[in-house]
Order: sequence, then structure tokens, then C-alpha cells
Amino acid sequence: WVGSTGAGKFAINPFLYSTFDPVVGADLVVAYGVNDKFDILLNLSTIGYAEGAFVWGGAWAMPRYDFGSAGILGYNIIALQLGYVADFLGSLQYHTVLNFSPNFLIEANLFTTYSGGFSFGTILAPAVKFGDVFSIYFETDLSMVGDIFVYELVPGVDFNFGKGGELCLGYKIFSSTVGVWYFLLF
Repeated sequence: WVGSTGAGKFAINPFLYSTFDPVVGADLVVAYGVNDKFDILLNLSTIGYAEGAFVWGGAWAMPRYDFGSAGILGYNIIALQLGYVADFLGSLQYHTVLNFSPNFLIEANLFTTYSGGFSFGTILAPAVKFGDVFSIYFETDLSMVGDIFVYELVPGVDFNFGKGGELCLGYKIFSSTVGVWYFLLF
């Protein structure tokens, strides 16, 4: 997740992903900045398509509060994600970015979840920026659900078009899933 949306700002963030067998999924996430420190993200719906049928994959809301930057930390956001898939879903999260230089950063998202069992995980995404428009990243997703350890590697590219939005393309190596998301703030 990114930093705070900003006071009075609205964002739209569609996600598309596929394993091409054919399993396709889509999330439509929107965000609104109540003020510079507090925003709310909403996943209006997750829809999947597999084996000739559409499946509803749930919806969630995530209020977030940014405690501000500190040293190399670009933001310090605490979030509470609440939603429904086939059961109640709850997650306490921490979002930050470590800015080591103008051209190198690591985004970190730490989370705990409850959805019929307790789980925790982390997503670390080091990124190397080439100017203001293009960057490459290598995301590492680690999580523990009950006694099952899940590990995923996601190389990707990110294009930042300024006021024209941001486009991100990634590939989950172990699950052979291509992901695309677009972020537009207005």
C-alpha cells in the first residue's frame, strides 16, 4: 500500500490478475483522504472467473492513520482492515517505506489477520528508481496461516505518469500469476 491519500483527495485503484488457465480476478479499490493523516480504503468488490463461472470474492474497508515520517521512514501508517469473503475477515496492518536514497527504497507492509484462524505476514518490496517515471522492484511476500508457511517472489516494473497515474506490472513466480494495477489520484 502507498502513503496517505491526502486531504480531500480521491483515488481509484483497479487490480487485475490471472494465471491464464483461465483464472482471472479483479479488485476495485477506492480511497478517500479525510485529512492529511487519515484516509479510508474500500475494496468495493473482488470478482473472479474460473471454470466457466464468476465468483464473488468479498469486499473490505480499511481505515488508516499516518503518524508521519521519521528519519528514513517516509510514512508510518497503522491500518485496520475489516471485510467479508466467506466469513468475517479482520487484519491489523502497518505500512511504511524506507527511503535510503532518491533512487532506492523498500516498501514494507506488516499484517496480522483473523479469518477462521490467525495469520501474520510481511511484504517487502525493494525498488530501484530510474528517474521519476520508471522503477523496477522485487517483492517478497512471507506469511504464516495456521501451520502453513506461504512464500512468494514477485518481480515487477512500475511506471509513474505523475498526474496521469501509476501503472504497476508484476509476476508471482511460484503461483504463476500476472498482476496489473493502476492508481489514479484526483
